[in-house]
Amino acid sequence: MESVAGISKADKSQRSSLPTGFTESGSATDLLLLFWRRKALLIGAIVLLTGFAALAAFQITPRYTASARLMIGSEQPMPGLPAVAQVLGGGGRSHVFGEIEVMRSDRMVEQAIQRLGLAGHQEFNPSLRKGLLDSLAEFEPARWVVEMIRSFADESGSAEDRRIRARQEVAQIFRKRLDIRPPNVSNVVTISFESVDPRRAANIINTFTELYIADHLDRRFRTQAQTREWLDKRISQLREAMLASEGAVAEFLASEGLVETGRNAVSERQFADVSRQLTEAKAQFAERQTRLEQVYRLRNSRQGLDAVKEVRTSPLIQRLRDQEVALVRKAAELETRYGDRHPKMINLKAEIAEVRQRVTDEEARIVQELENEVRVARSGVSALTAELDRIDRARVASGRDVLHLRQLQREAESNQRLYETYLARLKQTTSLPMGPQESTVEVISPAQIPLMAGYPRKGLIVGFGFMISIMMGVLLVLLVERLDNGFRSAAQLERLMEMPVLGIIPRLPAAEKDGRAAGELVVRDPNAGYTEAVRSLRTSLMVSNVDSPPKVVLLASSLPGEGKSSLAVALARQSALSSLNGKVILIDCDLRRPTISGMMGLRAELGLTELFAGEATFEEVVRTDPKTGLHVLPATPGTPNPPELLNSQHMRALLDKLSETYDLVVLDSPALDAVSDARVLAHLADATVFVVQWETTPRMTALGSLKQLVSAGAQIAGVVLHKVNLRKQPRYGYEELGNAA
Repeated sequence: MESVAGISKADKSQRSSLPTGFTESGSATDLLLLFWRRKALLIGAIVLLTGFAALAAFQITPRYTASARLMIGSEQPMPGLPAVAQVLGGGGRSHVFGEIEVMRSDRMVEQAIQRLGLAGHQEFNPSLRKGLLDSLAEFEPARWVVEMIRSFADESGSAEDRRIRARQEVAQIFRKRLDIRPPNVSNVVTISFESVDPRRAANIINTFTELYIADHLDRRFRTQAQTREWLDKRISQLREAMLASEGAVAEFLASEGLVETGRNAVSERQFADVSRQLTEAKAQFAERQTRLEQVYRLRNSRQGLDAVKEVRTSPLIQRLRDQEVALVRKAAELETRYGDRHPKMINLKAEIAEVRQRVTDEEARIVQELENEVRVARSGVSALTAELDRIDRARVASGRDVLHLRQLQREAESNQRLYETYLARLKQTTSLPMGPQESTVEVISPAQIPLMAGYPRKGLIVGFGFMISIMMGVLLVLLVERLDNGFRSAAQLERLMEMPVLGIIPRLPAAEKDGRAAGELVVRDPNAGYTEAVRSLRTSLMVSNVDSPPKVVLLASSLPGEGKSSLAVALARQSALSSLNGKVILIDCDLRRPTISGMMGLRAELGLTELFAGEATFEEVVRTDPKTGLHVLPATPGTPNPPELLNSQHMRALLDKLSETYDLVVLDSPALDAVSDARVLAHLADATVFVVQWETTPRMTALGSLKQLVSAGAQIAGVVLHKVNLRKQPRYGYEELGNAA
């Protein structure tokens, strides 16, 4: 028994399912079956779209492409023209690309249009075209939109504005048809033009190349004249600059009183002599200063000034020292004879003191001389330093004058050399003849009349349309399959409903016209495929619960017209024929629109309602099928409250009694989505068979009805796929064909 949760899970699976045919296994076989089923739609889309592409390709006006090849040589610098003034100068690829831009310029396009009179051709002037077909034949959707927009603008513009717009449009179309391909390695440029007339295409290319070569020569001639004019102006400027710089040199020499040579050399010698004298004076000053400092140290030491060279070598001090020695010796002799107080000793000591004082005075004089020498040396250094500074300032001032003079001289020399150079170039330029020169552009391959159209490429358009049609056809098939909301295979039904499939019942075209056909076929032809399918359904139903086979079986469906009643008749008759005792009863529980009696050709004056009301007995109500012995309990219309009657105690008691008497009780109920009668009967039956019509019953509807049965407490044995088209069924898979046989 399935649960409500199981049904919800199946509901979600259905909502997220892919189109039938590749949802069961996702294999390549399923995908091929899908396209095989929809082959008519796929082939129709391919044929239609490919045919439209072919029709469009053959309706487009063909265009022919003529090409010419030009070799653009490198421009040689024009004599007398500096590199910065070369209008056509340069070389290599940069020069070639520059010439290509000249070809694409508005000037060249306008010249070609005027020379060829293209403004008078409908091909280039859309305003001359007669109708819509002429524009459609060009197959230029972008220009169609532009023309539509401009048509509104033309209504408000003046005649002059319309004329300007027409001329611009002609130029735009010409430029679009013109193709200039730059070279890859060499300097050869390919120029192509596309036109509906092959002769016109070749004529336009050849005329365009002639115009370009003439323009190239004209630009060279203009460049030569501009060169001469430019050189004349430049030489005049240089002459004035040269004369001005020479005058500046002479004026500076006169104002400063300078001679061009000698003065600077004298200043340099004086600076060198004074610098040398200053160095010597500084050395002498340092030496005397050092000697004086040494004298000061010795005078304050124990040695005294005797160690000083000037004192030690002084003749006067030497004589005084000798006198002092002689007097001291004499004093020593007299002291022993006369004593210290003798007048001779006193005189002698006075002489010694005088000699010593003279030595001291002499030493002081020597120190004074040394100090005077230091002062003199310091003064000499100061004087020489001041002189050197004066000479240096004079030398710097003289150097600035010389430097300025040299600058003026260099400027004058430069102006003179530049003037002479440009004068020579002017002479070279004037020696050239004024007039056309040989062009560096050569037509190596003029345009020939094309024999085949280059546009449109019909094979490419048709091939592209074929590829697009295949993709669109596949998408259309997938979309249609996605929108197909029915059940088409037992595997799909079992997967989405999450219920076992008890069988698939083939469609009987005769039963669609006569409701009795299905039941009659079971009796008339036991070996028919339909009979075998019903027999297989009965077997599946009996083995659904081996331990306790169901006695009371309810057939339910979602919608009216799914063949549930005819299947109930066929199942009941087949069961009556197959049962050993033949004890099978079919009860028509559709109290609103009873159909069982009519399908079996029985008269039903009394029915279930009268039985429960006590107006008739069971034997009076029940009918017997003469062909199978099947008992039928019919229903009569007009029951006031069918759900209440079916859910009554009488119904329960009746089913309990019948399940004891009969081997099988088959209940036919109304559609679940129409009324609630089937939900009332669901919990009374031992097993419920849910009938789904092949390709017709919506999935969501079937899932909703199944949920209603589960909610009502039904014991669902499984589902049946009814009215299966066996001719189409193999396209959806092969797993259930055996069940249908």
